[in-house]
Amino acid sequence: MRTIDKAIIDQIRCTGTIHSITITEDCEGFETCILKDQVCGDMSIIQSIGGEISITHIDNEEIQALKAILL
Repeated sequence: MRTIDKAIIDQIRCTGTIHSITITEDCEGFETCILKDQVCGDMSIIQSIGGEISITHIDNEEIQALKAILL
């Protein structure tokens, strides 16, 4: 079974750049990690849900489009 720790390490290794890391845990023990690439601005959202790991990539252009809509 893959863990969120391993998924975070794999994502950082595959880009080889500097990231900011934010990790949260909900009341049921599920974790969410947001990795923001400090070089290109892309984000990876890594979630552990029921023993499964889900990874969502959002590139900088998508982030800017979301900001324009939400702000």
